[in-house]
Amino acid sequence: MLRARLRLTDEADPRVRLERVRAHLLECRADTEGALPLIAQLLGIPPEAGYSPIALHPLTQKQRTLEILQTLLLSPAERRPTLLMIEDAHWVDPTTLELAGALLERLQGSRLLVLLSARPTFHQPWPPRESLIGLTVSDVRYLGSQPWPFPRSLMVGFHAVGDPEQEFAFSDGEIAEADWFTRGEVREALANGDWSSLDSAPRVRNDSPPRLLLPGSISIAREIIESWAAQD
Repeated sequence: MLRARLRLTDEADPRVRLERVRAHLLECRADTEGALPLIAQLLGIPPEAGYSPIALHPLTQKQRTLEILQTLLLSPAERRPTLLMIEDAHWVDPTTLELAGALLERLQGSRLLVLLSARPTFHQPWPPRESLIGLTVSDVRYLGSQPWPFPRSLMVGFHAVGDPEQEFAFSDGEIAEADWFTRGEVREALANGDWSSLDSAPRVRNDSPPRLLLPGSISIAREIIESWAAQD
């Protein structure tokens, strides 16, 4: 990912590659003096390009490199909402999983969304957190996004396939209730309008409101629901 962002594969001269890495470290406000040798070595840039290797114990070098990579991944989210996708986590090496787990520890207050996809047999090596919901899904497909004014974030929408036999795990206190609905129930709710039309929506027994009220047409949530309901 870092090679692609800095277009390192397009440049044969190691000195130019090194300068691109240096400029990126400065942009991310990383400790350039300590970070440059480690990231250059990680990216296969030889010392002859213009840096002096740091003599560290292998475990210390690994830990410092992971810390620098976290900084580089979190930095773009300071300027704009950012999405980091880790696909096929069931094939990811242990060090990358360690990096992902350490990154999750630093997400509080960040505008970085980490989306990790894996087969149902994948077991996350980190404990459940408040920002995680324990619902296993498959066939995750990006649908779209919309700005979320507070706190200057981005709301991202996906389609996925879930198992209705699973129980929902409410871990962050933001979601109060959830349920599974058939496509027929969703289509009926779409025909009734949205939650702004509660007073005019058809009533059920005991004059109670409908079981499902949907968001308005300007939201990405509505777009997700409509696109799913339109499928056969």
